[in-house]
Amino acid sequence: MERRGSQVRFRLLALVGAAWLCALAVAAPARAQAPSFLRDCGRGWRCGHVAVPLDRGGNVPGTLQLALKVHPPLTRGPVNGALVALAGGPGQAATPLADDFLYSYAPALRSRELVVFDQRGTGHSGALACSGLGIETTAPQRRRNAARCAAKLGAARPFYTTRDSADDIESIRRALGVDGITVAGTSYGTKVALAYAKRHPGHVERLVLDSVVPLDEHPFMLPTFGRIPVMLRDECSLGLCRGITGSPVGDVAKLVKRLDRRSLAGRVVLPSGRRTRMRIDEEDLVSTVIAGDLDPTVLADLPGSVKAALRGDAGPILRLVRRANAVEGETPPEIFSDALQFATVCEEAPLPWPRTAPLSERPTDMRAALAAIPASDLYPFSRIAARWAVEDCLLWPQAPQPPDVGGGPLPDVPVLIYSGQDDVRTPLQQAEEVAAQFPRASLVQVPFTGHSVLSADVSGCSTRALHDFFGDRPVRECGRGIPLFPPAPVPPPSLSHVHGLHGAPRGAGLALDALQLTFADAISEAIATALTVGPGAHVRVGGLRAGRMEGVPIGRMRLHGYSYVPRVRVSGTIRLARLDGTLTVSGPASVRGSVRIRKWRVTGVLAGVALHRFPIAKAFAASGRGGRALAPREVRALLRLAARRAAQAPPRSLR
Repeated sequence: MERRGSQVRFRLLALVGAAWLCALAVAAPARAQAPSFLRDCGRGWRCGHVAVPLDRGGNVPGTLQLALKVHPPLTRGPVNGALVALAGGPGQAATPLADDFLYSYAPALRSRELVVFDQRGTGHSGALACSGLGIETTAPQRRRNAARCAAKLGAARPFYTTRDSADDIESIRRALGVDGITVAGTSYGTKVALAYAKRHPGHVERLVLDSVVPLDEHPFMLPTFGRIPVMLRDECSLGLCRGITGSPVGDVAKLVKRLDRRSLAGRVVLPSGRRTRMRIDEEDLVSTVIAGDLDPTVLADLPGSVKAALRGDAGPILRLVRRANAVEGETPPEIFSDALQFATVCEEAPLPWPRTAPLSERPTDMRAALAAIPASDLYPFSRIAARWAVEDCLLWPQAPQPPDVGGGPLPDVPVLIYSGQDDVRTPLQQAEEVAAQFPRASLVQVPFTGHSVLSADVSGCSTRALHDFFGDRPVRECGRGIPLFPPAPVPPPSLSHVHGLHGAPRGAGLALDALQLTFADAISEAIATALTVGPGAHVRVGGLRAGRMEGVPIGRMRLHGYSYVPRVRVSGTIRLARLDGTLTVSGPASVRGSVRIRKWRVTGVLAGVALHRFPIAKAFAASGRGGRALAPREVRALLRLAARRAAQAPPRSLR
């Protein structure tokens, strides 16, 4: 399942994707005999509700109305089945992502309807609402609020499980009058898809599983911890961490040891430009590392920020932790229901204590279970980091052991499984275990891609695999690839640590290096923000050392005394999509000046030296100082990623 870590994000389609969808809304035919309960709701969609019992056993009364949207096939002709797309979480509403599902699964929808519905307790399907369950609250507060939420849910509490959602799919299938369906799930949605396949195998034609959550999970997320060292080494492969670190995993282990002795404190710059004191511990660090599989900028900044912390400069890691775990208020439950997530996880997840155990005994049971885990299984982290995977359920009320998913053997149907190389919350090990259960499974591992592959992969490999799979052709493997956002260098703790660019005009090398580092950092922060809130939103970002930046990531960002290198402040504008900017540099005479940057070439005056289209990116890449600058095509690819990922559900879950 997904993990807590960043706010809910509304996905915006890239302009070309939006235009494509508008064309489909005109060209796609309406279903000849659409069910009477569906009504036209615009852009080719038909909307309605399907009533299902709260408790199919009949012991607890109540009915839920499941909200769904149905889109006809993308080509004219008869309807040949349906594809049901499932969102993640648990807790994420799916109907706000309907257009994105239509875009992502287009190769499968030539003759199939697309069905998108909010699972029970989410979105417009009776979203559960309880306050104080997000990551903006402390762990003790969350546990107490979870207990209050459980009391509020009362007798309905046990009926928001994976098994219930799987049976809801069957109710929707019957209501729509289709016999065979393709079930496509992302993250937690894959667990629901697998549960449906076990409980209703005769109606499954195919499965598409993106970032797999198996039916049987470990309470302490051991596959995640086992994958973290692989992710860190992959990020530093191809010599990309030269000049930064020779051992990214070892560096994290050293920092963890320091954090276990004493938390790390320092000052961080807020989006307003004001500086505030901040403190982090090991749990903050592990949540940041995991956040790197949804945000490639976090992963890129991690090796250098950890190295800086080990050298006594806490600023970079503090900023990275804050950025990776930033929450702007509570998320509306209609978009992401924390209460549903707690109800699902705390009712059905494997926990290190008996469900009937008194609350007073649970901490002891948890500590005993943690002590039995070999330290090597958690390296470079410790048992402190592992406990937060389950501790939010410590005060959840006692309950009998929940029934398993049930059903019979999994069906022998074609299955397409995606796993991102950098995905740690649903790592490759889980995908391989599930693939082994299907004779006709195709497993596609996508290099330098994290969680939720179809929305994160900009290489085209995952889309090509969909074409192959639904064209009944052998699914091709991905190429080796390179990271879109390679590791950033260790931030200089002072201007004296900026060595200057090789090949720069005499007297301008220091200024060019300081400017290039600041410009690259500002672009990185803009892209990171776009991945969180969408490229069209107005945002504010604090600098590493001082100042701020504000504007629209896909448009113009304005820098106000933005500082990455101490004593060097940059003001002016940058345009991310065009890779240009008009900037003024203030500070010591050795860096002062005003320049125009266009596609990583500088024209203007710095440190009293006239420059004309000087290629700072080329000089930086040749300097051997670690990392490399982004090429224009990579920035455009990241903007496309931001446009597609802006609604990706957060890693908010307990597991």
